Amino acid sequence: MKKILKIFTLTIMVLLFICVISILSIQEDAFFHPWHDAQSYTELLKIQDFKEIKIDNDGKLIHGWFYNNGKTGEEAPLLLFFGGNAQNSSNTCLSFLQSDIYQYFNGYNFMIVDYPSYGLSEGKISDITMFNTALKTYDYATQLEDVDEDKIVVMGYSIGTGVATYTASQRNVNGLILLSPYDEALSLYNDTLNIFHGPLKVLAKYKFKSIEYAPDVKVAPIIFTSYADEVINYNDSLNLANYFNEVEDIIILDKVKHAYYFSQEEVLNKINAYLLNKL
Repeated sequence: MKKILKIFTLTIMVLLFICVISILSIQEDAFFHPWHDAQSYTELLKIQDFKEIKIDNDGKLIHGWFYNNGKTGEEAPLLLFFGGNAQNSSNTCLSFLQSDIYQYFNGYNFMIVDYPSYGLSEGKISDITMFNTALKTYDYATQLEDVDEDKIVVMGYSIGTGVATYTASQRNVNGLILLSPYDEALSLYNDTLNIFHGPLKVLAKYKFKSIEYAPDVKVAPIIFTSYADEVINYNDSLNLANYFNEVEDIIILDKVKHAYYFSQEEVLNKINAYLLNKL
């Protein structure tokens, strides 16, 4: 009987170990989708108004793009963008150009970099390395001759909203735009697999606790969410809004899915108005 009990206990422990390893592995696949769009990268190299960005981050390369949306050589405000987990800098820049989105960023130059392991950026992806990359990028941007360091607006989409909120809490930004933001990673975990409660919270590998960073943000953000967002529940976005000292506006869209915020005229016009108000 004791032998059977011992075997049973060992079997349960092995199964639990396999379960924990599986949960940790799933988190990588759920949070991060690094890729490089070689075709878009090649196309951007041919376009004069795009400048390839290479930033040294303690021996690791941060790669991205700077788009001159004004007059070359003249100081202008900057829109610093942190994208979603399935975006990369080359693809985003080219798709924005082809969709004529830069017109809504009128008066602002545009900059985006790849997170570690995305695009041509080096290093291992995690919430911490994403935050470090963001601060390094912001500091680099303030040194560019085309950038007015007192007028940098940070914009984040999806997973990038946590990065944008963190950056705004650590640097003197002039504005903050959040599209489909979340309050913390635990909400994203439980929206997908509702088991991360109590002791199981320790299995949540990534934190992305925007609710902790929001109170330190000194500007009033504009927030976009949607009832139909199937990736980030609008309640998570509304909860985050409660943690800012002040919010300029909350736009709750009706039938917009997660991937389609930048195809909405209402969203783009609201972004444009917010940016112009910060000039």
